[in-house]
Amino acid sequence: MKQNTKLFFLLLLFIPFLFSCKKDSSDNSDYYIKMKIKGTWVTWKTAAGQLGKETNPIKSGFSLMGKSDSGTEDFNIQASVDALPNFIPGTYTPDNSFLAASYSKKTSATDFISYTGGGIMGGADTRYELIITSVTDKVVKGSFTGTYLRKIDDVNDLMQITDGEFVVPIIP
Repeated sequence: MKQNTKLFFLLLLFIPFLFSCKKDSSDNSDYYIKMKIKGTWVTWKTAAGQLGKETNPIKSGFSLMGKSDSGTEDFNIQASVDALPNFIPGTYTPDNSFLAASYSKKTSATDFISYTGGGIMGGADTRYELIITSVTDKVVKGSFTGTYLRKIDDVNDLMQITDGEFVVPIIP
């Protein structure tokens, strides 16, 4: 559990660096994450997905990552499932996969607030569902629903993020 927690925080720190690099030759105008944050629809055009094998040899995984147009907010949902050789379309819940979601918002030059749900530290009542409708060698399409995320250092502070849909490029 401690190793999963460390991995989760390392991933949170890595996400901003992931989106700071852009390829000059790619047109990402068709890629997006659309979702409701606290009841308000937002669409973020900086989005990507990553498919990969987990450290467990019988598992594969998917990470959906997005960043707000202002660059101050990040959202990530990830699933680890028993699926070989590749992650396949389907509906993933905490009942059939390890599923975790996170959201962070930069509040100043050096501070940010973070929320998490499912999987690590989220609690059973922060339930998310990830629906993958299409996986190709270049693009993943799908949607997600959920209840809310808990602030990492204040379990009574909740962030509602739900009704999401996405079309994202696969990054290596």
